[in-house]
Amino acid sequence: MHELIQLKNENEVLMNVINQLKQENLSLKKQIKSVGYHQHLPVIPNQTINNIIDINNINNINNIDYENIIQQEKNKLFANKFVDDVYYTQIKDQVKEASSGIFHNIALLNDGTVRCWSKPNQNNKYGECNIPEEIQGNVKQISNGCWHNIVLLNDGTVRCWGDNSHKQCNIPQEIQGHVTQISAGYCYNVALLDNKTVKCWGFTCEPPTEMQGRVKEIYSGENHSISLLDDGTIRCWGNNYLEQCNIPMEIQGHVKQVTADYFHNIVLLNNGTIRCWGKCNVGDWGCVNIPEEIQGNVQKIYTCYSFCIAVLNDGTVKFWS
Repeated sequence: MHELIQLKNENEVLMNVINQLKQENLSLKKQIKSVGYHQHLPVIPNQTINNIIDINNINNINNIDYENIIQQEKNKLFANKFVDDVYYTQIKDQVKEASSGIFHNIALLNDGTVRCWSKPNQNNKYGECNIPEEIQGNVKQISNGCWHNIVLLNDGTVRCWGDNSHKQCNIPQEIQGHVTQISAGYCYNVALLDNKTVKCWGFTCEPPTEMQGRVKEIYSGENHSISLLDDGTIRCWGNNYLEQCNIPMEIQGHVKQVTADYFHNIVLLNNGTIRCWGKCNVGDWGCVNIPEEIQGNVQKIYTCYSFCIAVLNDGTVKFWS
């Protein structure tokens, strides 16, 4: 069961999404998170996907250079121009959670079923869009990497399919029935278990032993991961070539939420402020250009490819890149 989608009119689709963002004023009554390794997507109140196309360089939603954004999207190597008008219309009101990898996308619908589709010219290369029929109607959470998917089922078991070149689809059997959260990296997976321990499998993925039994939340970037512990401290492990694992020591003990993207992390502190470190995929801006006016007023954070998203205490949303 899979759908292979080709974009028919990328300008029109992008404009529709941008207009939808502006019309809704980005007020999120319900925020749904997704944990693909570079796309964490909120869902707007009517549960349609509000930014599946990667919108870059938005600093003020009331002052958008539409033409420039469209051109940037055309030129971007890993732009997420995958929404086909017909398919998007069919599923948009049913989407509960969405995750986007480099070459394919996965969506969890309200009825617990899953949809996958390839990005243009990818053609289901490793069977990443061949969804196992037996999971349909029983899926709780989704995540995807480069060419593989992982889903968490209602009974605490997980399923993987797609590329298995780094054994990322070889699920450790001892975790089945005990998983509470999942996150996929480029060619690996991280699972949080019900005893607050973390299990990793696939490429370059060994978590710190000293944090085991104390983990509340996990996220993965391309080849690094971040975890939030029960005392408000965090741990990072994996590739550190862009200093994405160099945790600012002054935030330890004060962290409320964590999330990760390709090469950087963004965390929300207890006082409503945000800290970010590492490197965004198209530059440092998402990590250093946090809008000063939102500090102390943030309730939820997301990161998506080359830009960041903060849900403020009044329900409005701020983008920056």
